[in-house]
Amino acid sequence: MKNQTKSLWQATFNDSQAFVDFYFDKIFSEKRNIFIKENGKIVSCLQAIPFPMKMENRIVPTCYLSGILTDKNFQNRGFMRQLLQKTHQQLYDNGIWATTLIPSEKYLFEVYRKFGYEAIFKVDSVRHCGESRNPLKQMELLVKPAMTEAVELQKNERKNAYEYFNKKNLDRKISLLATEDYFENICDLVELENKKIFVAKYLENIVGIAFVSEKGDVLELFADNENIRKILLNKILQEFDLQETTIQLFAKKQDFGMLRIINVEKFLNNFAQNNFDKEFEFNVFDSEVTENCGFYTIKNGFCTKQPTSNQPITTINQLAKIVFKNKVPAMTYMMNE
Repeated sequence: MKNQTKSLWQATFNDSQAFVDFYFDKIFSEKRNIFIKENGKIVSCLQAIPFPMKMENRIVPTCYLSGILTDKNFQNRGFMRQLLQKTHQQLYDNGIWATTLIPSEKYLFEVYRKFGYEAIFKVDSVRHCGESRNPLKQMELLVKPAMTEAVELQKNERKNAYEYFNKKNLDRKISLLATEDYFENICDLVELENKKIFVAKYLENIVGIAFVSEKGDVLELFADNENIRKILLNKILQEFDLQETTIQLFAKKQDFGMLRIINVEKFLNNFAQNNFDKEFEFNVFDSEVTENCGFYTIKNGFCTKQPTSNQPITTINQLAKIVFKNKVPAMTYMMNE
């Protein structure tokens, strides 16, 4: 199974041999691999990687879908639909609340919307320009060294870096989180792809972290305060010999990642608890996970479910829009970036 999947991946995606070898050595698991066969051969497959997700005041189980593909010789025959339907039902049965993914091409956003996905993860980018070099300020720094310094992350500090990174992710109201094992894999991949991770340290304690592309663009940044943020950014400019860099932020602007609600009842129970003073009614229809179909009433912090009514249908996409309305969900640093 592993060799078949790897060959399909290589024939479908334009990834380097080094990345493919890394992925199938470190990330791939037959337990996570969901596939469709035709005449004994895998023709469509994906990896469903478990990820915890912070939803307001609790952590819920979700899966990130990676490497979604169909053999080029079997495309346009409905295998992708079969694969996603199988995936959604299987994950529902396993207690998963939602699935997430990052489309590799813009046109795929509309493709995945047909399967219930909605782009709730959105990003914006801002520019950071280096400060003008003041000779007097440079001299002052030489006489009075800053207590906080920015350095490239070393292997023996990865555990501390993960603890800081995870803590900052947990500070967000809604965020896809990374496990420590996945963070370790990300660190290895960053080295493999000539990207960098910088940490800001104050008295040997990590107080900031930045993931940086091979070109010097900031893909993810956390810092305890604005001064530490500037120290990290200026270190990046210095290391890459740049005058300015761009910083990716989670904000309601450009579509980035998508989410599909897999277990409507669990999602709406959590939604009800966080909207105690509001009332909603949803007549949900889900053609892929039929257990989700029903008439849901939210009132006084509780969600009740009855058989589907004759009221207008709420699709899985529409439900995600309502649940995440006025929210800014964030997604942990992913392999796609």
